[in-house]
Amino acid sequence: MAGFLKRVLKQIAYLASENNVIKLKSKGMKKFIIAGCLWLCGYNLFAQNNVTETEIKNLEHSEVQAVLNKDTTTLRKLWDKDYVV
Repeated sequence: MAGFLKRVLKQIAYLASENNVIKLKSKGMKKFIIAGCLWLCGYNLFAQNNVTETEIKNLEHSEVQAVLNKDTTTLRKLWDKDYVV
């Protein structure tokens, strides 16, 4: 996502520069393009998959239950070997 945003901002800077080939004639058009890019970026922030969210919640619940039950076998499966508590 960060790479996409960088490319969009670079393109906007190019379009706003004085030496560009395609010049936007009105300030309204520039504002419209910037608003559209910001809207697309914001829209993608809230586009998380419900299946992924459910899976993460289930894993967190399993971790809590394993800690409460002192189940080290399950914790070793859930945690990375380099995880430090």
